[in-house]
Amino acid sequence: MLRSADARFGGFSGLLVDRDRFLLLSDRGWLWSAERDLRAAPPFRSGSWQVRALRVEGRPPDAEELARSNDGRILIALEGRHAFAQLPRVEPANGRALELEPRPLPAPLTRLPANRGIEALAGLPGDTVLAIAEHGPGDLHPAALLAPGGPRFLTYRSAAGFAPTGAAWHEGWLYVVERRLSALSGFAARLTATPVGDPADLPDPIEPLVELARLGGSPTVDNIEAVAVEPVEPGGPVRVWLVSDDNYSPLQRTLLLTLEWTPQALARASIRRFNRTSSDGKSASETERR
Repeated sequence: MLRSADARFGGFSGLLVDRDRFLLLSDRGWLWSAERDLRAAPPFRSGSWQVRALRVEGRPPDAEELARSNDGRILIALEGRHAFAQLPRVEPANGRALELEPRPLPAPLTRLPANRGIEALAGLPGDTVLAIAEHGPGDLHPAALLAPGGPRFLTYRSAAGFAPTGAAWHEGWLYVVERRLSALSGFAARLTATPVGDPADLPDPIEPLVELARLGGSPTVDNIEAVAVEPVEPGGPVRVWLVSDDNYSPLQRTLLLTLEWTPQALARASIRRFNRTSSDGKSASETERR
């Protein structure tokens, strides 16, 4: 659990993890950064925290997500405006607010409810960005591929009762975190992974292939809103980071969680299953359909 006496700390809805630093985005327009130290708990170098104000036309934005595009730009989803913006180059510790220039999302995403817009944003190959809305009819959530040649509209299917709140792409996999709130059981979170190579091949709807984790109960979960992914070692496991939004409430917590997953293990399991089923005399095509 992360704590700070600074009143600006908390409300985190976006997360990026670089080799040497963390970026945490508050939905009240504060961008926090800290240098990494994986030997420490929590994994930050003591005294390295910095905070910068984000502004749109001089006012704090409802900033809901951080994403890194394929060409290295950092993008911010602006939910209330149904827009996104590029983070300006950050000059260290000059104290000035960073003014954002919103780019409106294409209709019909601009017609979403004011507080139920884009919550998940992920940079995909080919300078393409996937945007997924929290709001949707049932378990289908409006989404769009934002590409240089124009947008393509599709949907994302969540688990029943869940809504997508964060996304990240890493080495051929799309990771999405979903959130559920129940009056009886409180918050729950679901982390999924879906293979995505060429964005043009994304189906409609996008249906997650693997549920990596489902979290519930107050000791292990709160209002999980963001996900970031990094390699543990080349060609091996990945480390998935999750962070929660405490809504600046003393009744909630800022949790930073991590888990490791090996995508290659899924491929190896699929090959073993294919070989085992084929040895029983069934055709390869029948095995693949299963």
